[in-house]
Formats: sequence, structure tokens, C-alpha cells
Amino acid sequence: MRTRVALFLGLLLGHSSVQAQGRLVKPTFAPSVAATVTVPAMSSGGNLSGVGINLRYVRVNVDAGQSLQLMGPTSGTLASSAMVYSTGSRLPNGSYSVRFDFHDVTAATQLAVTWLSGGTIATCTLNASSGPNNIQSCAASFAITDGWLNFLGVQPTTYGVSMWLTQVTVTRYQ
Repeated sequence: MRTRVALFLGLLLGHSSVQAQGRLVKPTFAPSVAATVTVPAMSSGGNLSGVGINLRYVRVNVDAGQSLQLMGPTSGTLASSAMVYSTGSRLPNGSYSVRFDFHDVTAATQLAVTWLSGGTIATCTLNASSGPNNIQSCAASFAITDGWLNFLGVQPTTYGVSMWLTQVTVTRYQ
């Protein structure tokens, strides 16, 4: 009887959890994907629900394949950066994620996902790996509140490391 009363009250009050047999049960709801765009590293950009999503790079090497080499800082240079940003129309405000895919990581490394204006929103660890089929990713979730994806970037923070960026995926959730 207690479970039924808790269930009824939970439904009546709009709660997303109910008490059942002495333990709290919280349903998990996966966010629904509204739109996704995957932009290859050597491409100038893509389209996310009619809004241009472009890539910009700082201090990268280009190979004959479809990858761009990002390098960690050294005594004489700053680290490479890969950034994603929106152009043209505004994006709907809400929840988003970005994923940067890499291969041929020369050593275990840390990456920082940051806004160009400052502020780290995530850090990732990649393991040393070789070969173009050994893909590792660095992902972060964020919210857009002003309609713009303003230069969200990834940068290796480990001294002397290098890796190859293959693609960037941006997802909007409902």
C-alpha cells in the first residue's frame, strides 16, 4: 500500500522518482538528439540544423591524408589548438556536446577543452596509441545561452606530445 501511495503522490506532484520497497528509484532519461554534424578535420565546416559550424586551427601540421597534427607545448612553441564555432544564423539555446577524435597519439597526454574567451569546461586523457584506426576521443558538454558557439577548442597540455585530429562532432540535444 505504501508503494502505491508514494507512486500516486509522485505522479500527482510530478516527481520523477518514487519510493518502491524501501529504496529510491530514479528513472534515467537519455537526452534526445535533435541534430548532429560531424566535420572532417580537413573540411572547412558543416551544417547543424541550417547553421554553419566551422573549424579553425592554430599551429597545426597537415598530412597527405585527412588529418591535422596537434602538438603539445615545447620550449620554443605554444601548443596547437583546434576550435569549433558557429557562423551565420544563431543556434537554438540549450544543451550541446562536442567530440574531438584523434589517432596516433605519441604519448599519454592531457587535453583541455576551453572557450577562447577563457575557462576550461573539461579535461581528457588520451593514451599512447599508433595507427589511424586507433581512434580516441575527447568530449565535453556545454550549454548555449546566446545563440552562438563561440570558439570552443581543444589543446594538448602535455609537453612535447603530438596527435592527429580526424574529425569534430557537435550534437544538439532536445
